[in-house]
Amino acid sequence: MARRTQLAQLEQTTKREIVKLRTAGASLGTIAAELNKRGLIGAQGGRWYAGTVRYVIKCMATNNCAQIQR
Repeated sequence: MARRTQLAQLEQTTKREIVKLRTAGASLGTIAAELNKRGLIGAQGGRWYAGTVRYVIKCMATNNCAQIQR
C-alpha cells in the first residue's frame, strides 16, 4: 500500500509540474524534455514525449482518461 501511495504522490507532483510549465508558456516538447531531465518517469516507466504530455493535459482537463484517444 505504501508503494501505491508513493506512486500517487509522484503522479500528482508530475501533473503539477506539467501545469506549471504549460502555464509559463512551455511547449509540449519542452515540457517532455524537462520532465526527462528531472528524471520523472512516465506512467509506463519510460521517457516523456510531447504526445504523452498532451495526453496527460487532456486527461486532467476532462477528468476521464479512459475516454481520451491517444
